[in-house]
Amino acid sequence: MKLDIVNKNRVYDGFIKVDVLDIKLPSGQVIKRDVVKKQNAVAIVAFTDNNELYLTKQPRAGRDELEAVEIPAGIINEDETPVEAARRELLEETGCEVTKDLIPLGKYYPDPACATGVTYMFLALGVKKKQDLHLDYDECLECFHVTIGEALKLIDDEVLIDSNSLLTIDRATRYLDTYISGI
Repeated sequence: MKLDIVNKNRVYDGFIKVDVLDIKLPSGQVIKRDVVKKQNAVAIVAFTDNNELYLTKQPRAGRDELEAVEIPAGIINEDETPVEAARRELLEETGCEVTKDLIPLGKYYPDPACATGVTYMFLALGVKKKQDLHLDYDECLECFHVTIGEALKLIDDEVLIDSNSLLTIDRATRYLDTYISGI
């Protein structure tokens, strides 16, 4: 069942868009809600043949950090499928291509209470370095690789704390555990 939107007012139109909605509830009451319009995105856990995964360090204004550690991720362009975007973002942010499998791990809404945009999660196996980084004009990042144990320690130490990384690493490790154990 869709929301009964009585009025919508765009109050900001930039990289994100912000709308103020008047929503009529089944009771007849009208409430206001702010909604952040975000593009759909991808998040990738990328493993090398040596079972190391790629991470990035980059500035994140929302966290007020110059070097936030995350898995590769980015927006899906209008002319792309999630799979195409995952391959492009991986190449841009790590210089790597998938040589084996790119496995879909599902999708999630980062904050459906006040934001649009779905994030599609992927597990990339057998990634190999093919080129230098090709960053967008507004990106400043470096990539590096760690073992899964080191990545889990970064999670425990609250260094790796963004939702893309936490959810996608969790899904990837559960997928791999199931695949390896044959359950």
